[in-house]
Amino acid sequence: MDEKGSAMNPNFLYDKLVLASEDEEVQVWGKIPKSIDHIPQIVDQTPNLTDPSILERLVEVLRTFHKKNNIYTPEVENSLQSLVNGSVLGGQQPVILGGPSFIANKIAAIISVTSRLSKEGQNLAPVFMIGDYDGFQKELYRTYFPNPISGNATILDAEQELNFPEDVAIHTVPIPTHSWLESIFNQLEASIRGFVKQIKDTSKRNLLMERFFHIKTLLMTLHEEGLSFTDYFARIWGTIANKISKLGIVFFPTSLPEIREIYASELFKMVSKQEKFVSVFNQYYDLLVEKGYDPTLPKREDDYLPFFYECNCSGFRVSLVLQLKEGKKKGHGHCKLCKTAIFIDLEDEKEFFKHIRSIGPRVDSSQAIFQDLLNIKVRISGPGEIAYYALVAPALKSIDWNLPIFFKYKRSFYNTPWGEKLGKLLAQRKLRVLHDKELFALLRKRIDAIRNEDQRSYSETELEISKYFDDVFIGLLKHEKKMDVQKYLSWMFGRFTPEKYGQEVSWIWIDMALQTGLNDYAQTYLRMYHTFSMPGYKQFLNTGV
Repeated sequence: MDEKGSAMNPNFLYDKLVLASEDEEVQVWGKIPKSIDHIPQIVDQTPNLTDPSILERLVEVLRTFHKKNNIYTPEVENSLQSLVNGSVLGGQQPVILGGPSFIANKIAAIISVTSRLSKEGQNLAPVFMIGDYDGFQKELYRTYFPNPISGNATILDAEQELNFPEDVAIHTVPIPTHSWLESIFNQLEASIRGFVKQIKDTSKRNLLMERFFHIKTLLMTLHEEGLSFTDYFARIWGTIANKISKLGIVFFPTSLPEIREIYASELFKMVSKQEKFVSVFNQYYDLLVEKGYDPTLPKREDDYLPFFYECNCSGFRVSLVLQLKEGKKKGHGHCKLCKTAIFIDLEDEKEFFKHIRSIGPRVDSSQAIFQDLLNIKVRISGPGEIAYYALVAPALKSIDWNLPIFFKYKRSFYNTPWGEKLGKLLAQRKLRVLHDKELFALLRKRIDAIRNEDQRSYSETELEISKYFDDVFIGLLKHEKKMDVQKYLSWMFGRFTPEKYGQEVSWIWIDMALQTGLNDYAQTYLRMYHTFSMPGYKQFLNTGV
């Protein structure tokens, strides 16, 4: 329980195990690394057992996808060739305009782990899984930018443009029109100019606006009417990661029909072991509750199936249940839009495969069906993924699935000229803020630990920085009725509503890219990671114009 006596998120258990004195085998996630440096010592060395012809087919599908979206580079080809050795994988659903900045953070974590393993002769492929099988929820067609005049957010959304039900699969949805994109940039420019006015230095003001128009040109150039969410998202991040930063990230569009055909046998295998999966999943649900944790996924019913069926009428995702019909196991459901009854044979593999182009995974199966195919050695995860894998991982292990190492990427915060200006004003009023010599002393201590190759000091400093963020945030909440404090909490902590926390989680990636420029955007995140870096916790990026 936490201080208030309420159940804790399973993330707290993960963080506790990171700091555990013994390198023990943890029954939930498997072995948890103490740092990036620790990963080569515990990573699974099993070679890829996938049929070489299947892997070759997958590589060709991915190569074609990258070439079609103009994000193919020599570095990408090297990564595709490294798939035979295994992969380091992270992922996210495609979000409008590229989405929040934490996506770049995930990419940086993938590259940092891949680079460390390569020093030990383990040349793995850095892979970013595009979770376009998910439903078209509001969080995917709406994104946010800070508001220059209040603690509210500037909302950038396509709600009026995209009139699709929430349960339609993302990959079936086209991006909005060119005129919509123009209107969004007009809205965005107004907010940015509101911030720029607060900067006295003319050269800095001009630089910020130049960077904005550079970003605008990029997004307008990559836009083509009729593109899917998947392709536009891949073009944005593929250009940033591969064309600009030469990182060689392999983008993995999970819903491509050719990829669905490749993962069909893995999904069928999981369905055939459904009973054991559900039993162990629920067993660990009860275990977590007993230990004071609040699982983030519900218990699974006996008729649960680990996939959705996308109806031909519109791509509407139908939740199927396991049913016995004429003595045979069937997946059964009804489309809410066209009322069609759906039956899928779950005992005959060939009959199951006939539907595979219309079948998308759930949270439980989204990585599992690619685990052996991609020979995933390390999974880069956020807090949400770590929490639900507390249930999913042991259930998968019970049905003979290999598990990757789960490494939680860092939460990061970054500097802005307007945040710094407001921070100094609040400091004069005796409020504790991030823009304080205490934080910069901690950042210097971190640099000294790197110079001295002092891993213990580095780890201690990471914990101190995280505690500093928590303490400042909690302290400011006591004064949040004041307008200036609301602004600071919003601009620097991403708190524009009570449930939001974190700049890179709340704000569209453009906000930070204005501070770094496109050429240094991904590199700024990469510099946050060091081989001493522990999984999770927080870090400050001293960006600024």
